[in-house]
Amino acid sequence: MLKSLAKALDVVELLATHRRAMPLAEISRRLKMSKPTLHEILLTLAMRGFVERREGGMYQLGLRAWEVGAAASVEPLIAASAAVMQKIAADINEDAALSVLSGFEIVNVHHVTCGQAVRVYAQVGTRIPAHHAAAGLLLLAHQSDDYIDAVMPARLEAATPNTITDPDRLRHEFKRIRARGYAVNNGGWRIDVAGAAAPVFNADGAAIAALCVAAPRYRTNREWMRSTASVLIDGAATINDMILNSQAPRERLAS
Repeated sequence: MLKSLAKALDVVELLATHRRAMPLAEISRRLKMSKPTLHEILLTLAMRGFVERREGGMYQLGLRAWEVGAAASVEPLIAASAAVMQKIAADINEDAALSVLSGFEIVNVHHVTCGQAVRVYAQVGTRIPAHHAAAGLLLLAHQSDDYIDAVMPARLEAATPNTITDPDRLRHEFKRIRARGYAVNNGGWRIDVAGAAAPVFNADGAAIAALCVAAPRYRTNREWMRSTASVLIDGAATINDMILNSQAPRERLAS
């Protein structure tokens, strides 16, 4: 084992597990690593974008770590989700999508079509500002305040008059999403599109993806949103179980 690489990975895993900014002294104590060695590792990780140094000597996971983590998990995630998404698309008769978070955007990683002549489609690989769509709102709602502060643009662009562009209103929406367990969006991405999304969690309880159904607004109403959200929550729970069953138990970092 290359000890220096192992130590760097320990730092990344610690910051990923605790999902908050930490001072050098705390990282040193938790990992039982000397401060001079740790400082060199943090400097290298920061230069590569895997760690970000904040004011007050605090360190948090950088965007590059999130991007690499999302990319590494896509194929197993799709394998666990594909059959569930096929059933959801057939039962609701609307397209189903699976999205992951990358910075302040979501990326569509899998899409299942329905039999409707008029439907909502975003091809795999499409990037959408997270605050424009139900899937993005959902995934942002499950991130730490430090992450939101790091990635949120100074100015939130509107795609339609229904897009949330006020940061305070956006944070309030995050609280509502966490409280009810799913996200909805009416015309925030495209004015004639509505959608609902539920979270897919990993073994550590982190929201790693959003399971979403979008439809033309004329085919939706409040009851459609509630019933669709219920189906998505059940589907996401099935995917969660499949992910948990496929992961070997691993030792948790010290709490």
